[in-house]
Amino acid sequence: MIQRLAFTIPPMAGQFEHAVPMLLLAPDRLSDLFDVLLPRTLHHAGHTIAAQPPSSAPWTVAVDDAWLGAADAYGGPDGPRAKVVVVLDPVEDVTGHDAQTREIAAHLPAAVPPWALAVLAQRLRAAVRDVPVTSVPALCRSPLTPTGLPYWAEDLIEPLP
Repeated sequence: MIQRLAFTIPPMAGQFEHAVPMLLLAPDRLSDLFDVLLPRTLHHAGHTIAAQPPSSAPWTVAVDDAWLGAADAYGGPDGPRAKVVVVLDPVEDVTGHDAQTREIAAHLPAAVPPWALAVLAQRLRAAVRDVPVTSVPALCRSPLTPTGLPYWAEDLIEPLP
């Protein structure tokens, strides 16, 4: 199963100048990683987002006004954008908190599961890409659209020691 979580990271000294709208996609088991759709765009309708292009198993994730506002600000003059993080390690066994994840959680507006805090603390491998957020669904795929994980990711994050 793939965990999907959208939330907004508020501006934090030394890390983020503006609020950052995030979408985390995380496999429960390593074998689930093959089921992660790599979005090139996020389509929003009201207070939900979905990956574009649509997959054979479409999904939506609820977002709030803060997330949508952060997407507008994060994208700046280029239009709304969000940071999509695909977790490359299984998350089903990630539990508990330590001092670093508790400190991160204190800055977040809502309860975030331990696996998401582990991602933010760079304890899990992840692939990251900034993608446009649009209210117009994509109807076709560009031949330039990256399809494999190494090509899709703008940044690969390895766990900190």
